[in-house]
Amino acid sequence: MCFALAFYVFDRTIVFLPSMSLTIRYAAQPLTKHDDYFSLTKVQLGAHNHMQRETYEVDTRGIMHGSGVGGRILDVLNRHGHQTSANAVEGRDTLVKGSPNDNNPVWTVSERSPGIIDQISSLPDGAMLDLVKQLNGEGEPENSLYGETWSAKLSQSLFQYEESHRMQTELEGLNFTLTSFPESPEGTLDQRFKSLAEYMSTRHLRKVDREVFVLSHEGYDMHRENTLGKKFSELNASLQQFIEELKAMGIWEDTALVMGSDFGRSVTANSNGGTDHAWGGNYFLLGGSVDGGKILGTYPEFLDERSDYWTGRGRMIPTTPWESVWNGIGQWMGVRGDNDLGWVLPNRNNFDKCALFSDQDLFLNGEIPQTACLINDGDGDGVADEVDQCPNSQYWTGLASDASGCQPPTAGPTTSPTLVPQPTIAPSSAPSVPPTPAPTVFGVLEVTPKASVITPDSAIVRVGGSNNHAVGRAIDGTTDKYEVHMSDAAKTGAGFEVTPFWPHSIVQGIRVYTASDGKSRDPTQFVVEGRNREGEAWTLIAGGDLNLSVERNPQGVPIDSSPSAPDLAKAHQEVTFQNTAAYSHYRVTFPETRSTSSTIVQFGEVELPGVWVPPGFVMTEYPTPAPSPKPTPAPTAVPTFKPTAAPSIAPTAVVTPVSTVLTPGSTVVRVRGYNTHTTATAIDGTTDVYQVHADGTGAPGFQVTPLWPYSIVQGIRVYTPYNGHSRDPMKFIVEGRNGDTEGWTIIAEGDLGLTTERNPSGMAIESTPTEPDMAKIHDEVLFQNTVMYSQYRVTFPEARSGSVAYGTIVQFGEVELPGLTVPPGYVLPTVTPVSTVLTPGSTVVRVRGYNTHTTATAIDGTTDVYQVHADGTGAPGFEVSPLWPYSIVQGIRVYTPHNGHGRDPMQFIVEGRNGDTEGWSVIALGDLGLTTERNPAGTPINSSPSAPDTSLVHDEVLFQNTVVYSQYRVTFPEARSALMAYGTIVQFGEVELPGLTVPPGLFVMTPYPTATPTAAPVAAAESNAIPVSTVLDAAAAPSIVRLNDIYPTHWYHNNVNIMDGTTSIYEIRMDGSGLPSGLEVTPTWPHSVIKSMRVYTARNGNSRDPTSFVIKGRNTDGEAWTLIAEGALYLPTDRNSVGLTVNSSPSAPDMALNHYEATFPNAVAYSQYQLTFPTTRHPDSTIVQFAELELPGLAVPEGWTCGGPGASCGNSHECCSEFCLGTGVCSDVTTQ
Repeated sequence: MCFALAFYVFDRTIVFLPSMSLTIRYAAQPLTKHDDYFSLTKVQLGAHNHMQRETYEVDTRGIMHGSGVGGRILDVLNRHGHQTSANAVEGRDTLVKGSPNDNNPVWTVSERSPGIIDQISSLPDGAMLDLVKQLNGEGEPENSLYGETWSAKLSQSLFQYEESHRMQTELEGLNFTLTSFPESPEGTLDQRFKSLAEYMSTRHLRKVDREVFVLSHEGYDMHRENTLGKKFSELNASLQQFIEELKAMGIWEDTALVMGSDFGRSVTANSNGGTDHAWGGNYFLLGGSVDGGKILGTYPEFLDERSDYWTGRGRMIPTTPWESVWNGIGQWMGVRGDNDLGWVLPNRNNFDKCALFSDQDLFLNGEIPQTACLINDGDGDGVADEVDQCPNSQYWTGLASDASGCQPPTAGPTTSPTLVPQPTIAPSSAPSVPPTPAPTVFGVLEVTPKASVITPDSAIVRVGGSNNHAVGRAIDGTTDKYEVHMSDAAKTGAGFEVTPFWPHSIVQGIRVYTASDGKSRDPTQFVVEGRNREGEAWTLIAGGDLNLSVERNPQGVPIDSSPSAPDLAKAHQEVTFQNTAAYSHYRVTFPETRSTSSTIVQFGEVELPGVWVPPGFVMTEYPTPAPSPKPTPAPTAVPTFKPTAAPSIAPTAVVTPVSTVLTPGSTVVRVRGYNTHTTATAIDGTTDVYQVHADGTGAPGFQVTPLWPYSIVQGIRVYTPYNGHSRDPMKFIVEGRNGDTEGWTIIAEGDLGLTTERNPSGMAIESTPTEPDMAKIHDEVLFQNTVMYSQYRVTFPEARSGSVAYGTIVQFGEVELPGLTVPPGYVLPTVTPVSTVLTPGSTVVRVRGYNTHTTATAIDGTTDVYQVHADGTGAPGFEVSPLWPYSIVQGIRVYTPHNGHGRDPMQFIVEGRNGDTEGWSVIALGDLGLTTERNPAGTPINSSPSAPDTSLVHDEVLFQNTVVYSQYRVTFPEARSALMAYGTIVQFGEVELPGLTVPPGLFVMTPYPTATPTAAPVAAAESNAIPVSTVLDAAAAPSIVRLNDIYPTHWYHNNVNIMDGTTSIYEIRMDGSGLPSGLEVTPTWPHSVIKSMRVYTARNGNSRDPTSFVIKGRNTDGEAWTLIAEGALYLPTDRNSVGLTVNSSPSAPDMALNHYEATFPNAVAYSQYQLTFPTTRHPDSTIVQFAELELPGLAVPEGWTCGGPGASCGNSHECCSEFCLGTGVCSDVTTQ
């Protein structure tokens, strides 16, 4: 069923309303498929009768049961003096029914005349009706509710009957000639619209000024064949005739039509060629005053399972509620104030008011400002409830009350002053603040003219007030409207402060473009100020008058200006002035507006034409007011975004990371329980079920003696079995000991968060030392431990069903204990766990940024704020040399400061090295989940090696690491507000790096080796190898195989582009399989050892930049790939021009080009490489793109061979495997 509604009061064009329907019943946020939307909506989705009623009523909680949204609008208007009429055209009238308490009638619009009752009455001259009226007149308080309801309904019916006959009498003899409809319409819809048009032409006789109609058009339930085009043709023809008729009557500007439905249809066809019941649908609003030509609401980005709104089989959860459009319609018809709008829309308070459409969103003649949603205004007088001195003032009829909320303003000026002082329109002849002595003058011959020194990527904040418009609109290069609601404190005007992307610039004018509406809000004065540091006093650059045209610019139109001229096609004003002072920060404010009573400053765009000053320009100290002592912007030379030197090669391994120390074949014994299942399934490397029935003596589980003599456990992974989720373990205890007679020592205990999803039985588990099998349902808990044991006991005190007691069953698919295996006879050195290796007093240097805060606050043991302004060269943070000579970091803890949650770091990188000249090696990187809660400033942090200070707001990320370093770098690529760019601020209260301190002179722990290849890799004898800037060259292009590319044989860009030594673009278009895209390549060198990867940006498309990489190698075609390295890529958003030559060397990339280099330790030679890029800068991008890829490293000469097992060797590089034993013999294992 489809319905169209016509209202007196509205539209000229059309607005489309995508993905709309009845939504949330109780929740106050949009629903997605991840929510329990069935229980949250409480309506019978998909049932025609229920959804038609709910759509008419727009009251999913049943507060105003039986009434419709149109009827409630008319009830409110009737109470406030409007003459209203509710009308149903030949059909269901629920939408226009009002409250039973108001008892307003619903009129039936029909092509047939009303019948006559009382034809054979025993009483003369209609006396029967008078008698019935008397019997059902005003009752007494003690009358029954049933009787009073009966009488009210009967009286209403008699009134409607008599009014119909009165109208019929008055209309007799009148000519209803309609020019657009035929005499006898053919279709039912044509006849209904014709009857409606005739009825509307009688509005003067019916003496109404507000009315609502409901008209239905059936036949849209197309399950078997899609005849939607035919139905639309019928609807279009009828609407066209109806609209032409309303135009002829002169009421089209006062009419609006809303098209809606009980629910949308599935966006995919069924097997019968039709569509099925869905939820969200697309509708429209049409009318003579509608501010049309646009789409309001949110259309789903994807129409498949990728969308958060896809529930399956083409059904979409709506993104916009019906409350949104009815809010604006109600306002347009005259409903004012939160109280009345809340009565019309009982579910209104469950939504953000500013997310609902206002009448200014929908109509050209809308009166309610879009910003009215920012205040609570119960009586609709335009004054916030908290300052309204007359909260029940006369209903707002178009003009806001004065500041007291008691009376509308008079037409002329009052003799007494207004309650709120207003600035004068006329400016003073001279500025109120005398200028300071001129700051440093710069040679303007060396600068670059710009149409505006503030580009859209500049950091900007609103000053002098508030608004929900994006602050970036002020400088986004378009006429998108920017507003500031001035606060009482904004005595000198409201506007914005901005830090341009370019370090220094000289402003020589201001251009202001008008917005799309609100000429009373135009600024009539401006002030431009500048400074060069945070905290420095602002210096006046220029101030003066503005006289903007009353012409408006369309919303969102790009501005096409130049350094020498504004965009003359747009309404604007330009004021030029002389200035030779360079600044890095600007403040632009507007003290006065066109209307002295306006509290809003508004414009479409501001440009500050001027010049950019070349990099390297250093400002001298400024004149009055005196600046604070000038801090050094960069304490050390600015480091390159990635190191130029490769990290040192790790020493010989003495411990080996493994995915689990419990290898299949180890001795397993069931403890504190019984079962007939074999115990081996607990650790057999598959998801075969392991089960134990608790015997009541304690927590059940198993104990195991691994095949390795000794090991160090640093975590637990539990995989679910194929059934029995109530038996899942919810708590664990891991214990260790070093002999059958020794007591058990707790290594770790805690909670498990297994889901109820199941793994198929008998599936092989493919995990690594650093990662569980992500394809299987599991939970992993990591913990710090440096103690080695030869036996382990794993028990589970609690199952999902409850605490374990006699007979309780605990069950799982597999347990892994990831950690380190220790060689026989090896004694682990004494290391000391500490809460942070960064003790107060350590040397701290700020990197890739600047600020006047002391750097020591980053690690001072308190929540005192540490802040850094990014300088645009990469992720900002700090470097530190701990007081302890060497340490092993195994986690990061970040505590929030006392303010500024928008500056919280959301990603981290921890790197280490062992000397100032050594390159940095990534230890760990990942996401942070800091909340917006704040810590008091200066609070001491009481943490321990195993736990952060849980009384303070923080986030902790633990990771596996056994590499010793003496220096650390901690950086933050992303803050809560944005990715790091020039001027972005990152801030925190404290950083701790929990881990182990290593005694002086002890340097034994090493990084994890790569996974063992299926065939022995070739280790390069580096003394024979040749350093190269990349092992790839254009001659290797024919060997390239594209992976998961939608066009594997029809490439958009030639394979040569990836390695031709220039910045020619290379693209891979993802095939939608969900697997990472990339390439496989065989270099022309027989073997090579790669040490890093360099990626150079393309000329466009920064959303396509890869943000992570995986590199693997092998030596024969059938061999399995071996992981060499994986990690994150942090490419700058700056682009490279096409075709530039890449001038790099083995030790350094081309620093003149935009790039990123990821370095990693590797000493293994391969002849083939696989490179994939799992993620891109924009998560929805289907293209991976860059200009050039280099793999720097060592090229191994042809003819070089390695020794197999048993061959003599002097070091591991002479062996095909990684192991040269102390006996001087190559081996596949560390011992013989």
